[in-house]
Amino acid sequence: MKPLFLIRVDGWLADLDICLERIQKFVETPHEILLLDVMENSGLKSKENISVTNLPVGFGWGQTFAHAFENKSNQIQILMDMSTLLTGDPLPQVIAELEDPGVIGAGWHGGLFNLEEKWRSVDDKGPGEVDVLFSYFFAIKREKLLESEGFEPEAHFYRNADIELSCALRATGGRLLSLDLPMEQGRHHGYHDSEENYRNEESKRNYVRMLKKYRGRDEILAPRR
Repeated sequence: MKPLFLIRVDGWLADLDICLERIQKFVETPHEILLLDVMENSGLKSKENISVTNLPVGFGWGQTFAHAFENKSNQIQILMDMSTLLTGDPLPQVIAELEDPGVIGAGWHGGLFNLEEKWRSVDDKGPGEVDVLFSYFFAIKREKLLESEGFEPEAHFYRNADIELSCALRATGGRLLSLDLPMEQGRHHGYHDSEENYRNEESKRNYVRMLKKYRGRDEILAPRR
């Protein structure tokens, strides 16, 4: 089964075009792309190996990706933000890492909770095993996601929702790996161009909910390094 790129589309269609062009240019490994469209009248249409699923306007981040994992059977599904721009094919390295039965997720950029700050921040430690992966590019084994608590339906905004998802996955007993992958980041509109009060309130809500669920469960943490 081909790995499936999942891209949530809630605006910035010009950036989506660039992101898709990079995938088509660099990814030689067989794959599929699913656009999760939560816009009104976006005009997006399926073509070649790109399919479009139209979801209700206002569907949140958690609801959007939960829909994909529940309805698509690809065993590797990849959360990818439109701001993530490939410079090469990351799939061979990602697939190789996920062949390890102990690895349940791999991605680009992650970190370890700062325990001195009582889990209130995450420190980037570079490539290696991590507590948290971010949703710039986050490949997940579907069966392990379905064994976990999965996506939080109350996570309307992306920020810190990926931290909560990482904890849910690590609670199944598997490992998450941060990898040095061939990609770069453009402007992250979800952060820079969202309404400031909404962004801050939803980010805080996600983080507080994560802390209530997982803080103190040291058994789910990666080795410190």
